[in-house]
Amino acid sequence: MRKKLLISALTIMAASLVSSNGFAQIEEESITFSPLIGGIVFEGNQNVDDDMAVGLGFGYNFTKNWGAEGTFRFIDTEDDISGSSENIDGRLYHLDALYHFMPDNKLVPYVAAGLGGITLEDNPDGNNTNPLFDYGAGVKYFLNENVALRGDVRHMVTFDDHYNNLVYAVGLAFQFPIKPEVVPAVAPPPPPPEPKPAPVVKKAPAPKPVPPPPPIMEEVSVKLHIEFDFDKDNVRSIYENDCRRVAKFLRDYPEVTIEVDGHTDSRGDADYNMKLSQRRAENAKNYLINNYGIDPARITAKGFGETQPVASNDTDEGRQRNRRVVAVVKTMVEKK
Repeated sequence: MRKKLLISALTIMAASLVSSNGFAQIEEESITFSPLIGGIVFEGNQNVDDDMAVGLGFGYNFTKNWGAEGTFRFIDTEDDISGSSENIDGRLYHLDALYHFMPDNKLVPYVAAGLGGITLEDNPDGNNTNPLFDYGAGVKYFLNENVALRGDVRHMVTFDDHYNNLVYAVGLAFQFPIKPEVVPAVAPPPPPPEPKPAPVVKKAPAPKPVPPPPPIMEEVSVKLHIEFDFDKDNVRSIYENDCRRVAKFLRDYPEVTIEVDGHTDSRGDADYNMKLSQRRAENAKNYLINNYGIDPARITAKGFGETQPVASNDTDEGRQRNRRVVAVVKTMVEKK
């Protein structure tokens, strides 16, 4: 049975590795589900063998940093008394608070602490249930925006007998955001002009044909504005709606091309900032190509480094505004 559980866990991990890529981070207001497999190390005087522990965790992220999780683990072990090999069934359950460090990164370390209990049936000391306090640390590595590899270690201290046990596990963390996506409203196009009444023409010789008047043209445009964290070049998921709007404009007007311009603040070496701005522009270009199928020949990426600030580099707010990628796309269409 233990081999079947291990094979099932590895199968789930392998399937997640071929999932679609996304921009990974801890999402606030999201539900989590974690299948776990690992082991438990018992304190020596409990007369219980160290063995495998499998379980499930269910949690909720209130913010990007803070979350809560309840975990249930099943333990199938034996006593280690000389000459005996009695089977022992165990259950470990605990409710913890989690704090995530660097929640906007693919690699997210965290710490956890909480309360719970452990039940051991048919052990050498008889059936017993002990309340416990647990604390520990772990790490999540996001494979895409909804799936992460996970590993952690917990120290379990029981209240009644003061046993010190250690639980370790690896597994997957599935994340399901429940915050509704806000789609900006699009204003309806202006109504077409009312037709003019036909003039009354007196009977006269047929005039020469008059060519139709040229069509009335109007300008349509869309803007792209993405800001970055310090020394980062990844496009964050909060700008997905902006990128989707630009991609729709490019699909609606296939003759239009676009230049994506990258910029930085003034901190750091000027040559390094020039290369960083080019990477930001290239990543924004690749986001439109990979996620929306835009022809690469229609998008040009160009970095300007720190040479074109739009705000003061003497304040945090100003530097944040200068760490950006911008583009303005315009074209003329016939007015309807």
